[in-house]
Amino acid sequence: MQQQYSKFILELNQSVLKYTTSEPQKLQNIITQLKKVCNHPFMFRDAMIEKMSLEEIVENSGKMQVLDALLTKFKAEGHKVLIYT
Repeated sequence: MQQQYSKFILELNQSVLKYTTSEPQKLQNIITQLKKVCNHPFMFRDAMIEKMSLEEIVENSGKMQVLDALLTKFKAEGHKVLIYT
């Protein structure tokens, strides 16, 4: 889902990306949208799907997949974890 949203944002803004010197604010907006996709694709209103399972939430984000793997490993080894968000 992250790849799909990233491609969509870049394709939608191709004309702005070709001529970045004329409108730097638009370029900044595109970068902000791509950052949101990197955090999680469900940061966008239209992407939010109600009653999703935890597995589906983790599956749709690379960051969540890595976090899930790390937390599973740490729990198995008896570590304590504190997460700041």
